[in-house]
Amino acid sequence: MSGVVSVPVPLMIVPSDYYTTPYVAALLIFVMAFSALLMIFPSLRRYRKKSNLILYAAAALLIILFAFQIDNVGRRAIISYSYAGSMSYISGQTCELAMEAHNYGDRTADFQIIITSVNASFPLHPSQERVSSTIMIPFLLLERGSPGSAETETVSFTIDQNVTGFSFTMYAAEQCPSLVVASGDTSVSFAWNRTENCYELSLGSGFT
Repeated sequence: MSGVVSVPVPLMIVPSDYYTTPYVAALLIFVMAFSALLMIFPSLRRYRKKSNLILYAAAALLIILFAFQIDNVGRRAIISYSYAGSMSYISGQTCELAMEAHNYGDRTADFQIIITSVNASFPLHPSQERVSSTIMIPFLLLERGSPGSAETETVSFTIDQNVTGFSFTMYAAEQCPSLVVASGDTSVSFAWNRTENCYELSLGSGFT
């Protein structure tokens, strides 16, 4: 869509091995140290001794814990979000802005999309007349392949009176090390079309 500006972000901006490397290194050091102990002290290789069995069990437990932690920190929530609303809006009506988001990673994604408007307002509460130019849309997306890995959320807004256009800027907030933004729309602009008597999706600027 010509009126939507998107800025893709490289997926490897947060490489998984950046977080797993310390745990992999610790696991290798432990395995090498334990192997060295078995070579230096032959008595530790007597697997029938009760004390040695306890030592083997403790070592196995540590290896399992290291492996679990490596798998845990290596998982990522990889999201993309985009404008999914109408191509045109009519002045004087309550309109709806839609945002869709997808999770392509193997971890649940918990984040918000912050939207700021120009020449448009979001109602703070349906029963109140107070409005705001900024709104937050929360998303909770399950890992890829799950039914809840994609969602579309809508919010109501009104267009200011006597303006030749309006726009929205958006970004994902509350990012954590396990959340990677693959791509996202950064702005959406609408301009007044006199022929169609409505606001249409456009890259046109200079509206008032």
